[in-house]
Amino acid sequence: MQRVIMMRMRNRIAAFALLAVMLVSALAMPAFDHEEADALEPTDYKVSLPGYIRLDDAIDVEIGNGHSKTFVIYIQNYTDHVLDVAFYSVEGTTDVYGDELRNITLMPAGDKDGKDLVKQEYKITVKEVTPSHKDARVVLGIFITDLQDDSWDQTILKFNVDVVSSFDTSGSFNKFLGLIDNTLPEPFSSPYFPFIVTLIIFLGVGILVLRILVPTLSRLLKEDTFDADYKRFKRMLTLGVVAIT
Repeated sequence: MQRVIMMRMRNRIAAFALLAVMLVSALAMPAFDHEEADALEPTDYKVSLPGYIRLDDAIDVEIGNGHSKTFVIYIQNYTDHVLDVAFYSVEGTTDVYGDELRNITLMPAGDKDGKDLVKQEYKITVKEVTPSHKDARVVLGIFITDLQDDSWDQTILKFNVDVVSSFDTSGSFNKFLGLIDNTLPEPFSSPYFPFIVTLIIFLGVGILVLRILVPTLSRLLKEDTFDADYKRFKRMLTLGVVAIT
């Protein structure tokens, strides 16, 4: 009888122990879910560039050789955690590159010293001896890490750089007749197209002069000129018009 009572007590203790474990597990699960919900989200911070609304699109910029352009990047912390901001700059070409930036720390939102908002300058530079070319891609990765739970997120800034080199003189002769700028789209924007058009125009003018001017002048001199001299004059006049054209 006593043994039966002892077994019942042990079963009750085991049941209470199991119930206690289940209660602790039930209480721990919401805490775990809460930690997962606190992972860093894109809405927990903001990256902005004055003058540029959509940072998802590539930013078009024109820079001359030997020059640079500086962008001011603002990063705002909306969380109550300390955030670490790391930058990773990727060169588009060996001649076009962005600054290497150091990590910075964002204090929690509402920081009394205003350190929940940082301003970071980012400079893109074109080397001195660089020919003109388009769409040199420079990429800046901004990695935000929550130092409390190590969750992270990133923002990627893409820059398309058109290099306008002072060593490139194509713009000075990319004109029709040497006067009218060539504003045609690709593939007619090349200086070769105005050259060909201008050449055709001058050849047409030359042919017109040969057909009108040479016969007219020749007839004026024919009456008082020997036949051999007339032919020589006509031949020299034709060659002269062709050379001038």
